[in-house]
Amino acid sequence: MSGDGETGFGRMSRRQVGVYVIEAALTQVGGCLATLARLVGHSPTSISRYRDGNAMPKRAFFLDLFDKAPYFGVSFHRVAAPLGFRWIESRDHRKFRRFSDFFTVVRIQSGDRRDLCAAKLGVSEACIRDVEHGVVPDGRVIANFVRQYFAPGVDVAALKAALPVLDPSDVEQDLRERVVQLQRMDRRNPNRMVLESDLAKDLLRIAGPMARKAGLALGRPRDADEVCGEAVFRVMRKFESRRGLLLPYLKKMVGVLIRELNRIDMQSGVAAALRKYGPRYKEAWTELSQDLRRDPTERELINYSGLSESAVIEVAWALRAGFAEFVEDFDQGVRNLEIVLHPYDEPDYWSGGESVERVRRLPHIQQELLFMRFVDELSPSRIAGEIGRPEDEVELKLNWAVAQLGG
Repeated sequence: MSGDGETGFGRMSRRQVGVYVIEAALTQVGGCLATLARLVGHSPTSISRYRDGNAMPKRAFFLDLFDKAPYFGVSFHRVAAPLGFRWIESRDHRKFRRFSDFFTVVRIQSGDRRDLCAAKLGVSEACIRDVEHGVVPDGRVIANFVRQYFAPGVDVAALKAALPVLDPSDVEQDLRERVVQLQRMDRRNPNRMVLESDLAKDLLRIAGPMARKAGLALGRPRDADEVCGEAVFRVMRKFESRRGLLLPYLKKMVGVLIRELNRIDMQSGVAAALRKYGPRYKEAWTELSQDLRRDPTERELINYSGLSESAVIEVAWALRAGFAEFVEDFDQGVRNLEIVLHPYDEPDYWSGGESVERVRRLPHIQQELLFMRFVDELSPSRIAGEIGRPEDEVELKLNWAVAQLGG
């Protein structure tokens, strides 16, 4: 077995390893992208974007690729780490945090493809695929998994003790069942409001201590009550019972909302700088970049715009800060853009928000640029080619748009 030092995978990014693996797999199917897409069950468009380096390949894609594509000279364990997988040369379940990772490692170490694993466990191949993609299996599948792949000394109880997601508490199980019942209930059902109210009260009692602890950790205890209701609302609407435990999900949601409020406060200075100096800075940057055919320096911006050195530095920092905050909150940013540009795809329970209104207030071209960059995941150079504009102009408009969203 070759080490990372010999293959060079240890020095490559996840995106670079993805490109390498896809190119290697394509050589085994005659370079036909459509054939590879049919084999692994992913669209040719997605694979093409991964191959060109314009999108970050998903973990699920690599699992499907290594299982379905003909062997192309690369073993999964050699690229697992740079692809974001926890690979351990051991079957000790205590070393894993997620059952899906543990299940995948055991199957691959055993040399079984998914179809053989499915036959051993008495389930469909689609079930094996779902488990490796993060779906929590039922007790029968877990018992068969332990019986087929482990010595008699390992039992289901030991596995559940190490991975709590397999053995939810009575409180967890009750809350999950009620959330699922609420999600499936017709909105016109007269009992829905009663169920929703009772469930919300129980979740609020649990979310309160979580929020107070998270608020104290960030020095924001006053925000605890404010985030509890929103966290409970999101959990009741978005939680997927088959993908994990509800209470950790609620805790994570509370933490996310506390941090969002913290970022909003931090961005108040960003918004002030953009409102006060932004228009002159933007005008100077645009005209200088066209004349110089490169990004202007801070000194050139100061001389051209008439702004003070501190004002130029403040706006430049605000643009960078706004961009960083937007990327950090990537999932929400993508969701907001999809809602604006594809409003009829969003369920009717979603109630909008200030961040979405900011997107709607942007000029149409900026909305399109944001969608191409953060939803389609195109690089600035690719966007420039698509719309026929200089790359530096695209980058400026993107930075300006995301800074306005963060302000």
